[in-house]
Amino acid sequence: MLSFSNFGEAAILLYSELFSEVTGVAHAVYELDDASILDVCATEHFVAVSFDPSLTCRNDIELLIRNLAKEQKSSKRPPAEIVIPMIPDGQDLLEVCAVLNVTESELLVKLTEHRFEVAHLGFAPGFIYLNGLEERFQLPRLKEPRASVPAGSIALGGKYLGIYGASTPGGWNLLGRTPAKLFDPNRDPPIELVPGDLVQFEIADSNFDAQHDLVEVPTKAGFNGVPYPVLRVETITGMATFQDLGRSKSGFWAVPRAGAADPWSHRRANLLAGNDSNSTCLEIMTGELSLTALANCYLAATGAPLNIYLDGNPVSCGHCLPIIRGTAITIRRDPSMMYSYLAIAGGFMTSRAFSSQSHDTLAGFGPSPLSVGEHLLANAAHGKPRDHILDLIPGIQSRVRVIVGPHFNLFSDNEIDKFFASEFVISPISSRVGIRLTNSRLGAQSVYELDESQPLVLGAIQVTPSGDPIVMLADHPATGGYRVIAVTAQCDIDRVAQLRPGEKLSFELISEEEALTAYSQRLALEATLAVGYRPYDELRLFGF
Repeated sequence: MLSFSNFGEAAILLYSELFSEVTGVAHAVYELDDASILDVCATEHFVAVSFDPSLTCRNDIELLIRNLAKEQKSSKRPPAEIVIPMIPDGQDLLEVCAVLNVTESELLVKLTEHRFEVAHLGFAPGFIYLNGLEERFQLPRLKEPRASVPAGSIALGGKYLGIYGASTPGGWNLLGRTPAKLFDPNRDPPIELVPGDLVQFEIADSNFDAQHDLVEVPTKAGFNGVPYPVLRVETITGMATFQDLGRSKSGFWAVPRAGAADPWSHRRANLLAGNDSNSTCLEIMTGELSLTALANCYLAATGAPLNIYLDGNPVSCGHCLPIIRGTAITIRRDPSMMYSYLAIAGGFMTSRAFSSQSHDTLAGFGPSPLSVGEHLLANAAHGKPRDHILDLIPGIQSRVRVIVGPHFNLFSDNEIDKFFASEFVISPISSRVGIRLTNSRLGAQSVYELDESQPLVLGAIQVTPSGDPIVMLADHPATGGYRVIAVTAQCDIDRVAQLRPGEKLSFELISEEEALTAYSQRLALEATLAVGYRPYDELRLFGF
C-alpha cells in the first residue's frame, strides 16, 4: 500500500513495501503526457514525483498517483534474463578479495553462478543497482569517492552490485568492467534493463573489448527546426554551457534533470529577449567570452552582472541589445555572483539529449560546453524583444527559506535547533551538482546515512555523516544515501545558487503554504519586470 510524504512544495515522496507497486507507479507516471509533471525517480521502495506548483497541486498529484496504482495490471511481462560479459580487471578486485578472505576465483564463481535482480537505476545516468549479493560478500563503499569511474565498470557497494552506465564520480569497489553498451542516450529506451530483470555475468577475455563500443555522449547532432548561424566563438576562458529549464522525467533513467542553475535569472533573460521561458540560453560561469555576430540579432543578459562591449564600447547589462552583423562582442562576468545568462531573440538551438538542450556537469550529457571556433545557431525570433529589466528583485540574500524534508522527524530536536542556528559557509568545492556547506554545529554521525538510497529533488538538503549539509542543485544525482532534513523553497533556489565560496548562508523554516504563496507571488512579479519594446523602425532595420 502506498504512503505519501512531503518533499518540499514541488514534489511528493511515495513509499511501498511492494517492489512491483513502486516500479509500476513509476513507469505509469513516466508514461503520462502531463506538462505539470517535471520528473519521476524510483528506488526499491520509494518514488519521487516533481511537479510544477503553478500548474497543479499536491492533492491532485496524490489523487492521480492513487488512481494510477489502482489501474496497474496484475499481468506483467516476465523478467528478461540477460547475460553480461565481464572482464575482471577492476583496480579494487585484489583488495576486495583480501578483505572478504576469498580467492579471486571464488569471488568470480559466485558472481557468475548467480542471477542478480535489477533493483533500480541509480545515482548517476544509467547506473544499475543489482540485488542478490550474499551478505558475506557485502562491503562498504570507499571512504573517499573517486573523481571519475569509467563507463561499464562493475562494482560492489553495500548490499548491491552496480554497473556504471557512464563515466561519473563514484565510491564503489571496482571489480571489473563490461564492454556491453547497456546505456545509450541516443537509444529509446536508453537502458536495456528495467527493474525486475535478471542479470548473469559471464567472464570474458580482455580482447572482447574490441567488439563493443562504450557509451558515447551526443554532441552537436539532432537539430530541430531550421536554425541559422548567428554568432561565432572567437575566444573563451572559463566555461559557458547551453541551458534550458531542464529535462522532462529523466530521473526515471537516473539522468540529471539539469537546466539553469538559477532558473529565475534564466527566465528573465528569455523574457527580455521575447522568448518562451524554456528557450535555451548560454549560462556563463567563469571567465571571458568573445564573439562575432554572423547575423543581425538581439541579445539580453541577466543574472550575475556582465561587462559587455560592442566593438570595444561598453553597453549596459539588463537591456535587450540590438547587434549588427560583424559586431565584435566581448563579455566579462562580474565575480560578485556565480551564474550569468545570455539569451538571443528566438533562442539558441543545439543538440538535444532526453528532450532538453541542457548540458549537465555530472555526466556530461547534452550539448558540449562552448569551444573556440564554434558557430552558435538560433531560431527565428517569434516574439517582440523588450527594452530593459526593472531592478525590482532584491539582491542575493544569505537567509534561505526551506520546508521540512522527508526525514525531518528522524533528527532530534537538538539537531534541528543546531541546523537552523548554524551560519554555514559555502565550500569551494560547490558546483552545479550541489552547494556544499561547512561550519555546521551538527556533529559527525553515521546515523545520517539511510539504509536504502532514496530519490532526490532540486533543493533537497542532505546531511552527510560529517554533519555538513549539501544543497542539491540542477545537476544533482537522481538518488542519494543521506537523510534530507529540509528542502529549499523554489522561490529561493537562486539565493543558494548565486552564493560564492566563502560567503555565508543560514536557513529559515517556513510552511508549505507560505512557500507556495511566495512562489506564486514571485512568478507574478517576474512577469512584470521586462518593460518597453525595441522601436519598430529598429525591428524593420534588422529584418525582424
